[in-house]
Amino acid sequence: MKTSGDHERFMHSRIAQMSVVVVVFALIAGSGLEVERIHDAFSLDYVVAYAFGASVLGVLGALTWVVFAQRTKLERQETASKYQHSLALSNARFEQLSIQSRTVTWEIDANGCFTYVSSAIETLTGFSAEEMVGKRYFYDLHPEMGRPEFRHAAMLILAQKEPFQNLVSPAQTKGGGIIWIETNGLPYLDDRGELLGYWGMGRDVTEVRKANQKIAESEARYRVIFEGADEGIVVADVETMSLVYANLSFCELLGYTRDEVVSLSVLDIHPPEIHEQIQLIFDS
Repeated sequence: MKTSGDHERFMHSRIAQMSVVVVVFALIAGSGLEVERIHDAFSLDYVVAYAFGASVLGVLGALTWVVFAQRTKLERQETASKYQHSLALSNARFEQLSIQSRTVTWEIDANGCFTYVSSAIETLTGFSAEEMVGKRYFYDLHPEMGRPEFRHAAMLILAQKEPFQNLVSPAQTKGGGIIWIETNGLPYLDDRGELLGYWGMGRDVTEVRKANQKIAESEARYRVIFEGADEGIVVADVETMSLVYANLSFCELLGYTRDEVVSLSVLDIHPPEIHEQIQLIFDS
């Protein structure tokens, strides 16, 4: 038969177990409860009630802390996800713009080996980025004829550790065709000023170059006709009436050198009595 002493010892044992629960949850929740406060209680009933109530508060505090921590974690994950999505979208837009404008973004190390190249490289040359990075050097794109000379000249430029602009050079495509690329680059250095590599952009200017060549060829043909004509031909500025160019026949006809012709105006080669008429022609 249990005595009152046995009952009290049993209750103290239960209280001790509950005290452990209270301390654990109190530490988690940051409530600051201590075991001594429970054992210093004045009555058994009070201790049981106090321990039970503190346990409930400890559990609620712990749950609150867990919910808050989980919510904070989810918010961080959501923010990171939004940032990654925005970054991916921005990169996709940049890549699309690069492809549309036929512009390649690139990076090379100090030896000229590609460490990065944008996907637009495949549109220009037929080589994928995977075929370029870590496997090819920038001068490998130059046509085989003249490649050693191009490599030597380009490496001298890189050794200067200075930016370069509008460097136009031919590049051979995967299919064997020739395109022309205008390149701009910037060096990147370590803390001691040693060259780590270059990064920059290359733009396909093949069509522009073809157009310029056609214009140059047309001008050359015009110059042949202009210079070979038996008639004297002179070109004047409509606004200022200054003579800007004359063919050889014109110079021989009037007895001027070409340097003397470009110092004259239209009025200088006409008699004064018709100056007014000539002025009206230019004004109209």
